[in-house]
Amino acid sequence: ERNGLEGSVFSGAGFLTLAASQAGYASAFEIERDETCAEVFAANHPSAVVLGDIVEVALMASRNKIALPHVDLLTAGIPCLPYARCRRGQRIASGECVDEPETVSMAIWFAEIVKATNPYNIVIEQVEDFLETSMFVGLKGVLTLLGYHVQHAVLDANDFGLPTGRRRAVIVATTEPAPGQIERVSRSTKLIQPTAADIL
Repeated sequence: ERNGLEGSVFSGAGFLTLAASQAGYASAFEIERDETCAEVFAANHPSAVVLGDIVEVALMASRNKIALPHVDLLTAGIPCLPYARCRRGQRIASGECVDEPETVSMAIWFAEIVKATNPYNIVIEQVEDFLETSMFVGLKGVLTLLGYHVQHAVLDANDFGLPTGRRRAVIVATTEPAPGQIERVSRSTKLIQPTAADIL
């Protein structure tokens, strides 16, 4: 069912929700435990219901003590600190990134929110080294078991008009098959990057 609503998990200040609103979605809810980020999100997206810690929300939803709305799109910026460290060269001996227990649990609770909201499509943003972790393999497997078609690519904000390089892994899970769509976006969208002089 398509309803034009977007839900946000690990919302931060709401940049993924801003992108969703620019694409025509209305913000339905956000789940963010950091109080400062939640306040910023609420100020920028007043239509959204602001919820707190994902563990509490997921537990309440699984016990039918809270009803999360079905959403057309679910966005998430799963905490990436351990994977960001990998980019700074702190890897285990085998060369792989380390999955920290709290981050693994956050991904598990995220899967519970997916089940509770039954989104039509999902967009997850992460640092690029996340794609090298067992956590990514596990999350992709869970989403596949839930019936989604999962694809991913590394996109650089510089290719979309930002005056700086910012490579991020983008994971898209769709209800309908869309083979190669995110790769086509990554290859075809090359904007003219503004320079510092242009900005000044």
